[in-house]
Amino acid sequence: MTTDWENNSIDRPIVIRFVGEDLEKVGVPIVELSESLLAIQHMFYKAYAADIYQGKSNKLTDGERWVLSLYMSGQAKRSDIYLFDWVAKVASDFPQEVANHVGIMLLGALGSFLKESPLNIFQKHQKETQDILAMSVFNELGVLTERIGQKKGIERIELYFSGQKKPVTIDENTKKMVKNIRGKAIQGEAQDLIGWISRANMEEKNWIELNTSGRKIKVYVSEKLFDHSMSEYVKRKDERPIFKILGNPRLFLGRDIFEFTDFDAIDIKLLVENGRLQD
Repeated sequence: MTTDWENNSIDRPIVIRFVGEDLEKVGVPIVELSESLLAIQHMFYKAYAADIYQGKSNKLTDGERWVLSLYMSGQAKRSDIYLFDWVAKVASDFPQEVANHVGIMLLGALGSFLKESPLNIFQKHQKETQDILAMSVFNELGVLTERIGQKKGIERIELYFSGQKKPVTIDENTKKMVKNIRGKAIQGEAQDLIGWISRANMEEKNWIELNTSGRKIKVYVSEKLFDHSMSEYVKRKDERPIFKILGNPRLFLGRDIFEFTDFDAIDIKLLVENGRLQD
């Protein structure tokens, strides 16, 4: 007999199924369940942010969070399948089309992430909204993969999105993929940084810290560039000279790609001295 959750004929944003040999008898441990549900809720928030704000911000208003909030509306097969609905659906002004679109985006992002190498997505020069979303939910995907394992009793997690009969499956292979690429740096597109030097590694001469627009960026440099920039800085440090640095940001999966903190320098030039622009 086919149930509603299996044919997904009901209009739910997501159904979550935990699969394990003993889960129908003992259920999903509360810690594993709560961590999973929080990760999925954050994925929905990020999907909306990627669509509306093009990945430039993950900060939503209280109203946006309300509309996208999920609640557990049912269970099936004892306690290994959880059905969810929108908290705000009871309101007459609930934007059903917007909410459904968020689920479709999240489905597409996770699907492409699990089929294509995440590093390939990360290295694309022209990133679509779905690419930005796939990268931004990497940490949440990692949280789900951490639930997989013999000690936790969970072999895989299946995510069924509205209108989809085939789930997005997170299993041991997904866990290995996330583990293998976590923490790996990817070279971003070349760009300029403008700011003043706030610190420097005088011993190894391999990095300086640049204060730019209120952010502190660790800039990795060759010894030649280090000596050049520091000689210019020492001569003018009382004037707080402004430097222009050409290079590439180091990007990491799971971090905000627009708020990087590490940068590889190609060239450094003195830009402003005593308030005057230099040639």
